[in-house]
Amino acid sequence: MRKKWRLGWIGLLAMCLSPAWGQNTAGSARASGQAAAKAKNSKGKKHRQKPRRADTLDFWQGWKGLGSLGYNLSTGDTQSLNLTANLDAERRSGPPKHPDWTTHADVIALWAHSSNASGAVIRSDTFTGSLRQDYHLNTRQFVYAMAQLEHIQPESIALRQSYGGGVGQRLLFTPRAQWNALLGVDWTRTRFTPTVGLPAGTALLRNAAEAQVGETLKIKLANHLRLAHEFSYFKSLNQAGARFETSSILAVPISRHFNISFNFDDYYLTQPLPGHHANNATLSAGLGVKF
Repeated sequence: MRKKWRLGWIGLLAMCLSPAWGQNTAGSARASGQAAAKAKNSKGKKHRQKPRRADTLDFWQGWKGLGSLGYNLSTGDTQSLNLTANLDAERRSGPPKHPDWTTHADVIALWAHSSNASGAVIRSDTFTGSLRQDYHLNTRQFVYAMAQLEHIQPESIALRQSYGGGVGQRLLFTPRAQWNALLGVDWTRTRFTPTVGLPAGTALLRNAAEAQVGETLKIKLANHLRLAHEFSYFKSLNQAGARFETSSILAVPISRHFNISFNFDDYYLTQPLPGHHANNATLSAGLGVKF
């Protein structure tokens, strides 16, 4: 029995000292380590979420811009209520520095109501909403399509619809400033509200083909000042008359997302209805948000 145990220990010792056994053991350990590392990596990849590309986002995602809301109330012999809202936003799809598509959305709204002791009521409401889609041909040139709806009560414009397109040129594109020039054509349909005292035969509906020239500017003036500005000039091609529109938002940040916003909007019409002013300008201030 003692001889059998001795032979058993000698065989075990010889197997441990054998080079083949050492290689098999090292190979098994190496394979086990690689399997464990692979399992760990696959587990990490399983829980890691890749960021979505800009061109795969839903339409309401990926927007950046400025918005503001202002309110004014006064009482006494004359009571007035003013509410203003402005929005300037854009969404880019594709590479961040040179996107393939850019969508611009602008909203300007003013609700103004005043009355005096005699009961006379004056309303001055203005609403403008526009959407422009750019497709970039290269790093400088792009083509665009636009649509715009407007209601300007001080000029008795019940509804003005504009649809068109054209070409654009990037004049400046840096992390601090973006400046674009626009040249295009559009078709405009304007419906006026009849008012007291209009001469007989005054046309309340105007259809016009227009040539458009404009520019847009977004610039970071300093660490605490941001400016968004737009200007458009429209010249009628089939009848007399022209118009221009300009809008500016100056934002002074007070925190990471909020700011004090100063807004200036101006609408000019060379041939308004008889008895109406050609220019309608609004200057307001309110609380803004950066998103």
